[in-house]
Amino acid sequence: ITGVDGSGVGGSEGGVELSSEAEEEIEEEDRETGSVRWAVYATYVRACGVVMCAVAGVLLVAMRGSLVGRDWWLSEWAGANHTSNADAAVLLAATRTAAGGPGQRE
Repeated sequence: ITGVDGSGVGGSEGGVELSSEAEEEIEEEDRETGSVRWAVYATYVRACGVVMCAVAGVLLVAMRGSLVGRDWWLSEWAGANHTSNADAAVLLAATRTAAGGPGQRE
């Protein structure tokens, strides 16, 4: 086995000589191309646990749903025609409370 500069492993000049027995045991690494097979995903699910993966999936969907809901609510609130300052104050307080900001009672 030789290094990039042509020197052997450990600095020896000819490289490390392997016995024919050792050379037979060294296999060429296989490389897959294309998309990931479903069997690989199944292996990860089994390693992590089906319940944990299901919980993570539900939490991921809930997180994304809450972000979409927040953005929708903000666009509705920003586009609403407020007839009085009292309505605007109520909506602002509700938005702040839902976001956990100032105005939230402890």
